[in-house]
Amino acid sequence: MRLSKMDIKLSLFIVILLSALVQSTTEIDNLYVQDVHCDDRVRNITNLSAVISSHRSVTTSPYHLSKDCIVLISAPPGQQINLRFEFFDLQPSYDKDNKRCSPILGDKLMIYERGMEGLASPPERTYCGGSGVFPADYQSTSNVLGVRFFSDNIASQKDYGFRFTYTTFKSEVSGDCFMCSDGTMCIDSDVVCDNIKNCNDDSDEAVDLCEAESNNIIKEWINWLGLEVVIVIAAAVGLVLIVMVVTCFICCCGCCSRKEKRDSKPYRAPPTPRPTSFPSQSNFSSYSSASGGTGGRPYFQPPHNPMYPPIQNGGYSVVYNHDNGKVDFPQKL
Repeated sequence: MRLSKMDIKLSLFIVILLSALVQSTTEIDNLYVQDVHCDDRVRNITNLSAVISSHRSVTTSPYHLSKDCIVLISAPPGQQINLRFEFFDLQPSYDKDNKRCSPILGDKLMIYERGMEGLASPPERTYCGGSGVFPADYQSTSNVLGVRFFSDNIASQKDYGFRFTYTTFKSEVSGDCFMCSDGTMCIDSDVVCDNIKNCNDDSDEAVDLCEAESNNIIKEWINWLGLEVVIVIAAAVGLVLIVMVVTCFICCCGCCSRKEKRDSKPYRAPPTPRPTSFPSQSNFSSYSSASGGTGGRPYFQPPHNPMYPPIQNGGYSVVYNHDNGKVDFPQKL
């Protein structure tokens, strides 16, 4: 059975689609504030949740110098934005006397409300190194936040940047969101059990909750892709499996039939090889009678024919070969 071009294309499409689904469900969205374009434009991101880092090699190598980068985080109308820090290590510039970050010197991470409009006003929150206190979680009052990371030109050899997770949330419970156990946020159900700790108390990644979610993966696919798409994918996968089973069945039947044909052929004995040794003279004499031919082994004496010499030596004689006109070696007649 030969597969048609349509079956081959359909099989390739399903493999590519399933690979994309596995990758999209396990990959975590990451955004790096310091990149080669950060001084040229302001980036606006609208994900429900993402991990934002100062640079790509955060926690392993220092961030870049002389950078001023701005990222805008936008949530749907009526929602807010939560920032949860996971790592923080900036150049010390904290003024312990005034208990604030220095407004002039040092590297800083600044948070602005209302996005671009708020950049003209003082930041709502400023984080810098040297305070001795890990940054607390921050929740916005609007649906747009501006995140600005400024680094001066002073070499920093031991400061490895920052990383935080932002999550859009609702302050009240609704049917399409998951309320964190501490009651502070109702996050979208799509970001629950996605390997990102969105709730400040980690309740969205609880083991019991995520095990129950993984047991109902078909429901997740339906909620994510829609019932029609899931049905089409299931039908396509079923068609490919049927084609594979039928192909294997036909191949197995063909192999069995060929084996039966081989086994049904009549047995044919192998040809007798030409003798390479002959009985010695003593063996010849053993066939003759020691007492005048009356006590020896009897043998058949064919009628006399001038074309064949008489049998001698107990039944062994030379044989005339009519094909080549020569006398052959002695053979047993």
